[in-house]
Amino acid sequence: MNLLIYQIYFDEQSHRMLDPGFIPLDNSSAIDPELYEFSVIYRYFKEHGFEDETFYGFLSPSFYNKTVVNSSQLFEFVKANCNEADAFYISSGWDQIAYHQNVFYQGEYFHPGFMSVASEFFHAIGGDPIKVFDSYSVFNNTVFSNYVVGNARYWKAWFELADKFYTLFKSGLVRSLHLPATYAKTDTTQAVFLQERLHSYLLMQQPELRVIPYDTTLIGPMLLTMFIDTPLNRKLIRSCEALKCQFLSERDSDALTLYHQIQKKVKFS
Repeated sequence: MNLLIYQIYFDEQSHRMLDPGFIPLDNSSAIDPELYEFSVIYRYFKEHGFEDETFYGFLSPSFYNKTVVNSSQLFEFVKANCNEADAFYISSGWDQIAYHQNVFYQGEYFHPGFMSVASEFFHAIGGDPIKVFDSYSVFNNTVFSNYVVGNARYWKAWFELADKFYTLFKSGLVRSLHLPATYAKTDTTQAVFLQERLHSYLLMQQPELRVIPYDTTLIGPMLLTMFIDTPLNRKLIRSCEALKCQFLSERDSDALTLYHQIQKKVKFS
């Protein structure tokens, strides 16, 4: 098994943030910088293709700050489980995944109008927006920031979906992808929020892909502008995740009822 985990940088400041255990990937001459890591990943596979028996990852310079996971921990985790998975999700925003029903409602919460954009996109590629919006996000089907380490099988499937997204983005056929939005006090478009949710849609279409999540719930950062960070609040939010998992595996309506009750107990900032 070959393991290629890149960490992207785009200027001197971001270069100083890199973990020396990852492979530096220069994106200082970025094409489509408004798509963040997506454009780097897409162009890498378009130019280099895929090698069997290789796991690939493409991480932002903020990876450690968002996950509190370093290269040694990640390499150890992937090597220990590589025979059991097609991909590993190391998600930032674990609290967002756990608390909200799914990342599409979460996107709408922070970026009003997002679900309308997503709906137009899914219609354009022949998907069913209603099915997507009825889904439940948990750690083994959802990831933020494209923090994925996956094998060729996984990335080939992602690339097929990503190619449809990129074609629609560049052609302007789905105009709403270009609607203005804000991320980290920076002007951007709604497309950036949709592209990182392609992984969730991919797993709805190909549930046979095996994903193992890296657990960041004990020490991983929380969104402090939304939740207070206390042991009890972390426990409540982790319970939301557990109850959604129970519902998905057992179709237990009582678990779903309890999930909504726990949601109301979570303390906001």
